[in-house]
Amino acid sequence: MPLENHVVVISDPGSPLLAWAADNQVRSFVGQANVGGRFSALSIFGLLPATLIGVDCAVLLDDAADVREELQRSGADNPAIQLTQEILAHAPFLALPDQPLSDWVEQLVAESTGKEGRGIIPVKGSHHDVGDKVRKANSLALGASFYLWEWTVALLGSALEVNPFDQPDVARAKSATSKALTSESDLPHQRVQTTQGALALIDQRFTHPGGYIGVLAFVPMRDKKMSRTMQEIRQGLQDRFRSLDKKVTLGYGPRYLHSTGQCHKGGPDSGAFLIITLDTGEREDFPIPHERYSFGELLNAQALGDCEVLTETGRSVVHAHLTSDELMRFSQSLHVTS
Repeated sequence: MPLENHVVVISDPGSPLLAWAADNQVRSFVGQANVGGRFSALSIFGLLPATLIGVDCAVLLDDAADVREELQRSGADNPAIQLTQEILAHAPFLALPDQPLSDWVEQLVAESTGKEGRGIIPVKGSHHDVGDKVRKANSLALGASFYLWEWTVALLGSALEVNPFDQPDVARAKSATSKALTSESDLPHQRVQTTQGALALIDQRFTHPGGYIGVLAFVPMRDKKMSRTMQEIRQGLQDRFRSLDKKVTLGYGPRYLHSTGQCHKGGPDSGAFLIITLDTGEREDFPIPHERYSFGELLNAQALGDCEVLTETGRSVVHAHLTSDELMRFSQSLHVTS
């Protein structure tokens, strides 16, 4: 199977990946190094993969161009200004509809604004709380939605007096992951492995009124049964702490580390976090070529690293390391208030 017929490379100028592509006769494209990943939907990083799956990207760009003139207005009829005002009026939370585009908006907003103790915390799936301007922004043609949200997040950064184009706390989590992989740590002993142990710590540590609980699930997100269980846990926490008026968010690891993870650590100090990892016993794991650790060990190290950084930041954290059966019992027990 000729590699050059199946692989395309997109990377920044001068990167080792571009050099590898040249050495292996793999076709490559050079991106713009000054465009951050979460703002790159309408750059070659987003447009080339979309083209390869059959999207007419000329239409996407035309849709974006259609709203460009409106977004450059300085008055109150600018839709980005209107959307920014609506979001700030409901800060620090941003209710998002349960639709695929919201995953992208969640990362764009959380990673761009969540720093220096400030930020907007997206809560996906809060249909009844979704503002009119947010609903409208998500219902535009896709290219127009991308462009409107990117402008809006830049305005939010200005209003909150934070730099929307950096992500300082993402690097902290990466460093902690490396530490967990290369050195012995006491962190595994902080995990709880029973339903009762997890419930006891949750009831002890998640008692502050208001704010939010982040469920950080290092589980197979494409497993439908597991996905239902995570939604049940989210709802169970909502019910259990209803009197404390807490929002509950759900993120899948390690994906959330490059999304809402920045806001968890750098944003408002109002979050408490339940990290969930699976005890798979002796189930077969898969080694990573040229590394001393497996994919399973890497996943656990990412969870441990984030637990460490959240704890160092002063956040309340519970790490539940449960078997699949114990996870089901935990989900069912959450609905029983203490």
